[in-house]
Amino acid sequence: MTMVLGGVAAILVWILFFRLFFSDRDEFLEAIRFWLTPDWFSRWSSEFWDNFWAELKLGLWFNLGLGAGVFVHFALLNLSTAGV
Repeated sequence: MTMVLGGVAAILVWILFFRLFFSDRDEFLEAIRFWLTPDWFSRWSSEFWDNFWAELKLGLWFNLGLGAGVFVHFALLNLSTAGV
């Protein structure tokens, strides 16, 4: 049950923070495209800084939600084992 609630928390954080990191769906898809593009190719095609910022935003957004989910999971697990 704690894993399910942790997953729900992660999804909620991803939904709530989506607009903070990405202006629209196309910017999100572009960040995924840059994430899949090798860095050497971005340097060669002079898109290095676009790639850098897109990957940074995608990584922060993803890890923020993941961290929230893990925190909720372990916080609830700790509460359930403490007998509260």
